[in-house]
Amino acid sequence: MKLKLSYIPISLFILCVVSSNISLKIVALIFFLVMFPTQIKVKFNHSIPFFYITLVIITIVFSLPFLLRENYIIGLTISLANLFISLFSFLIIYSYVNSSSNDKNKLIIDSVFYFIVSYTFIQYVNIVLQFGTINIYSISAATGDFLTSIFSSSSVNMIVMSFYLLYYGFNKELKKASCSVAVILLTGYMSGIVLMIGAIGIWYFTTIKLTRLHFLMGFGAIAVILLFPLLSEGNYYYVLNYFKQAISSKPPYKIISYYETFKYWTSSLQTFIFGAGSINFSSRTAFVVSGDYVSWFPDSYKYISETFSKNHFGIWTHDFMNPYNNRNNMANQPFSFYNRIIGEFGVIGLIAYLLTYFNFLFKHAFQDSLIKLMFIFFSLILLTDYWFEYLSVVIIFELLLLARIRTNITKKYA
Repeated sequence: MKLKLSYIPISLFILCVVSSNISLKIVALIFFLVMFPTQIKVKFNHSIPFFYITLVIITIVFSLPFLLRENYIIGLTISLANLFISLFSFLIIYSYVNSSSNDKNKLIIDSVFYFIVSYTFIQYVNIVLQFGTINIYSISAATGDFLTSIFSSSSVNMIVMSFYLLYYGFNKELKKASCSVAVILLTGYMSGIVLMIGAIGIWYFTTIKLTRLHFLMGFGAIAVILLFPLLSEGNYYYVLNYFKQAISSKPPYKIISYYETFKYWTSSLQTFIFGAGSINFSSRTAFVVSGDYVSWFPDSYKYISETFSKNHFGIWTHDFMNPYNNRNNMANQPFSFYNRIIGEFGVIGLIAYLLTYFNFLFKHAFQDSLIKLMFIFFSLILLTDYWFEYLSVVIIFELLLLARIRTNITKKYA
């Protein structure tokens, strides 16, 4: 009974901190730190915490020249709050995973999964009852956008379920893996689906010794490519259209945003080394405090740097004059972790990421095939958004990653 009930506090914490409610994230973190302080026993024997700590330091140091700018301190506070929530969430999960048995860790992972899937199913049933069709894509190619579960968007739901698919697939838990596939397809986040297929392809062709699982994953990816047009023809041709644009003379604005980042990064020695500083070039926080990204941020406190305005903010406010090719499409959004780490922190930020977070994943990828595939997919999705600032996708990724490493260590010394 103790094992069955002891997973509940940490499971509730994870569900609260990855939810779309910002206030709930903060309350859950404070509550957990106050009520369960003795549970957090962390030895800094790997580099992920140092990534967050390093970002805190360089965010503060690089922001010193801008502190007197009007409203800048508000954006800086939000940026630092994101980093501290990420850091302490990691420390809490790390402490629990490494002090718990594999059975308890499995209960934590499963309970979070069941809640996310159940909430998605309720949303799906509501759409079916409202419109009277099982295939929600017969209503609209964008109907999957309403399957957000507890997250801020369906894209977050899709990516989280992708990591669960990999986790359960490698553990041969086919029913849970199948549920993950169902949610992935129903959300219709085409960029995520394409990158998942791409990650499987990279993983497949970079593996010397192929196993039965490699072939199953390969056939699964091919099946999705062939069968998805039957589920949503509109989304299928949406992807094909952007592939054509990507190789044309007028590429999607996502690609243009990378050009802008590289151009700014290499424009001077100062920008190459230090970047533009936090919230001055490209980040979710920069968009939030711009007053044009979320409805809840007051205009009286908005902040837009000149560098941000001339680059990625201009892409966001561009008039596409086409309802099917607009800023709501990932292919036209300048959002990307790489745009942020390079544009706002320069080569120092890039080196910090490579030596800490990336290095930790890269090292473990050589020791475990699941971690290798998760690492490839994670590296690809960082192209699509500022996932470290969402406080959802990365937290679930870290939970599954740490649990897998814990399982491997247990087996090694069993």
